[in-house]
Amino acid sequence: MDLMNICLYLYLLLKPFYVFESGSIQPSDIFLILAFIFLLLTKNKVKISELIKKNYKFLIFTILVFVINLIYFIIYSDTKFMLSSIYFIFNFIGILVFSFVVNNFKIKSNIKRIFRFNLLLQLFIFIIGLGRYYSDVRYMGTFNDPNQFGYYILISYMFIDLISYDLNNKKGDFIFLLISIFLILQSASTGMLLGISCFLLLKIIDFIRLLFSRFKQYITKILLFCMFIVPVFIIVIILNSEYKFINIDKEDTLFIVSRVKEKFERVNTSTSDATLIEERGYDRFIYYPQYIFYGSGEGNYDRFTLTYHRNEIHATFPSILFYYGIIPFIILLLWFKDKIFPSNLTLIIPISALLLESFTLLNQRQLLFWAFFIFIDYIGKEKKKMVNL
Repeated sequence: MDLMNICLYLYLLLKPFYVFESGSIQPSDIFLILAFIFLLLTKNKVKISELIKKNYKFLIFTILVFVINLIYFIIYSDTKFMLSSIYFIFNFIGILVFSFVVNNFKIKSNIKRIFRFNLLLQLFIFIIGLGRYYSDVRYMGTFNDPNQFGYYILISYMFIDLISYDLNNKKGDFIFLLISIFLILQSASTGMLLGISCFLLLKIIDFIRLLFSRFKQYITKILLFCMFIVPVFIIVIILNSEYKFINIDKEDTLFIVSRVKEKFERVNTSTSDATLIEERGYDRFIYYPQYIFYGSGEGNYDRFTLTYHRNEIHATFPSILFYYGIIPFIILLLWFKDKIFPSNLTLIIPISALLLESFTLLNQRQLLFWAFFIFIDYIGKEKKKMVNL
């Protein structure tokens, strides 16, 4: 077996295990770097240059990120700026590695098996009680943060669903969907709950669409049935007004329920110390709009004294816009556009779920986030070729 593939598998296998503190290099990252080194040592230099050409916009974006952070590093002497640049350099080399293997049927099958294995492993660790907790209520498994854990579970299932669609083999996926939902609930991450809920809703809509397309000859009978049953249903509710479909007085049994309620309350300043906008860091755009044009650099957050908090902006693309300005942001969006178009309705479902979640948490340091769209790009174009044949 090719050494690059082995290192890639080890990277994916060890990805859930955070041995050191968040933000530092983990054991899995070392294998990704080794995979890139073995990629450079391959004899297929033509293909490597083609991969760089296909992702040159991300390369330009990474260079601009490095330059902007370097300028702010010189001004403030904060190493956080340079560390932020390293994240994107790591993401770029990871993009090249995944781009190299995305058309390999066997490798994709093995990647799917690894994601499935890790989901089962995380469930097993939870069952035997070896997983970590945040504040004794939010489960985070082998990660350092419950949001990290929830995000890994979410994107793992998105990969499983995507590769299954590519390989035309969805056998057993429903079981892993249930496992994913269960583990996300344990993390009590509202962003991940939003992402998986979006995925489920769009899947249901797509299923109904397919159902109607197959049974459209019966559409008249279905409508007539609905016209009869809906009024009857309403009359029954009116006559039995004391019946409750949802017992709202029942005490919450899941911590995630109270978390969701808390997020809704934060929309209203009168019921919370901070609004959701302030909590996520979006108020930085209100007080420091000038950085939209030339970027603030990703570091030294103590500068932003007017904002509710002085931490990171908890959103992927908005934070990139604020940290690096409009020009790098547009270049990144152009790369992103190249990857998601053309995409059929089936691919739009996981895309929508991840993008919606990305506005609640900062994911740009996660290589799997960018690698996911490498797979979207390849699968979307391959499916379009099949339709045109």
